[in-house]
Amino acid sequence: MENDTIQRGAYLLRLWDTEQVVTSSLAEPPNTGYIDVKNERKKEAVHRERQIWWIERAPGDEEHNEHPTRQKYTITQCGSGRGLVSNGQKASVYGMHGKPEEYWNFVPELPQFPQFRTYSIKGNSDPPWLTASSTEREAVLAFQEKASPQRLQVWELIFPTPSIPTGWFRIRNSTTNATLAHRFTHIPPFLIPDGAHQETAPCNINCCSATCDKASQWAFAHGQLHAPYPFEGDAAHINRYVITNRLTGGFLADRGGSGGPTQVCCWSRTPTQWIEPSFVDNSLWEMQVVAPPHIWGFRNSGTLRMLTEIIDNQYVSCVDRSGGDPQACSRWRVDPLDGHPHIAAAASHQPTPKKTSRGADIPCLDRAEVNAASC
Repeated sequence: MENDTIQRGAYLLRLWDTEQVVTSSLAEPPNTGYIDVKNERKKEAVHRERQIWWIERAPGDEEHNEHPTRQKYTITQCGSGRGLVSNGQKASVYGMHGKPEEYWNFVPELPQFPQFRTYSIKGNSDPPWLTASSTEREAVLAFQEKASPQRLQVWELIFPTPSIPTGWFRIRNSTTNATLAHRFTHIPPFLIPDGAHQETAPCNINCCSATCDKASQWAFAHGQLHAPYPFEGDAAHINRYVITNRLTGGFLADRGGSGGPTQVCCWSRTPTQWIEPSFVDNSLWEMQVVAPPHIWGFRNSGTLRMLTEIIDNQYVSCVDRSGGDPQACSRWRVDPLDGHPHIAAAASHQPTPKKTSRGADIPCLDRAEVNAASC
């Protein structure tokens, strides 16, 4: 429905400003009754069936089109097909039968942060509000009365992580189109204003090196490849990456510190150790898709701050998500440089037919077209 507060689709439900998401084990055997819903650390790379939920408007709910907080939604676990239901004062998943306990209202929260999809989730149970008991450890979710403050009752809807961009690419701020770059190992990264960067003329006012075009090229590498020791357990599947510069080889990092904007730097690495080994975690970033497939947010693993452009001053920094600075933009466009043809371009290209021995027309595809069509 065009008036839906929540657009139909797949989401993770993350407890606001934590690493905890809503999850439930899969039913085994399939006819198992109620299964508890709990919160656990976000690892959808290996727990997609448990942690990804499909949210859509309940059929026949047109009467609430003009009342967003009364609109009814179902929340279905993609892996099992079971729906989130209220089971007394506990949250559970169960087979969907169109009963009232399967319907949920999403009430907007934190209006000071309009860039985030934050809601409290209200059901027909009594008490009605979906509530976590901890921001860190795994625990069964319950329903409780409205709390103050609501830290354990505010849920953020985030998109599941799609394929991580590969190869070299440029990172541009989605608001200003300024390009992130790094040219010297002893100075912080900086932003090239829109229009100042020219691939055909790499030497400009900011640089006199013939290789400076590589200063604005970056790549993602999984954190375990460069910093294996901070990880535990199924480390290979945690969404943590280093962002490395092609020209300097530096790793983008947040130096941390007290509240307010913090300095972003690039650290290098020797074959055996980091130059500043006590801050390895500050060089790891969680990839957060904002508008797939090209608009991303980068959340630092060590400080939980977002990579941000401070627009008035035209510099790159890291800002706490609760900072609420209207002049800061933490959305970045990732532009690959690999030149792979897009599916849309391949679909719009009509191959020239050729005649078969029987006179029928068949499309004639060369190798490049076959590769493009199979991407």
